[in-house]
Amino acid sequence: MKKLLLLLLAGLLVLTPIGGCAETEEASIGMAVEFNDHPACAYIAQDKGWFEEEGLELAAFDSYVTGVALAAALARADIEVAYLCLPPAILAYANAGVPIKIVAGTHKYGFGVVVDPAKIKTVKDLEKPDIRLGCLREGTATDVFLHKR
Repeated sequence: MKKLLLLLLAGLLVLTPIGGCAETEEASIGMAVEFNDHPACAYIAQDKGWFEEEGLELAAFDSYVTGVALAAALARADIEVAYLCLPPAILAYANAGVPIKIVAGTHKYGFGVVVDPAKIKTVKDLEKPDIRLGCLREGTATDVFLHKR
């Protein structure tokens, strides 16, 4: 149990409906992750059979292209547990009333920016008219930070 708990807590953000399963009963849970490398620990747990070792039967282990799509799946009750970034989770809670419980933090120490060092030397350089920015889709943490003013 410690191995699985540590692995999940090391992950990005795990959301689960408020409530849960009794530890003594075997539970069938629908789980989904964002299509990126953040939920690597969930893939490892699945590959090594750690969910089953702890009495969790995964009815689903789906992957969604964006956190927004994953939040919509939570709102539809397609899944019960998810790894996703905080902004889409907040949207699911605020707009659809999805009862969530955050059990691990996300992007605690910020983000990295990949730039061409010949063109970008300071953050202010990102405002130049000839500079193009790219980030993940609407509702993701990077999109929120890009548009925050």
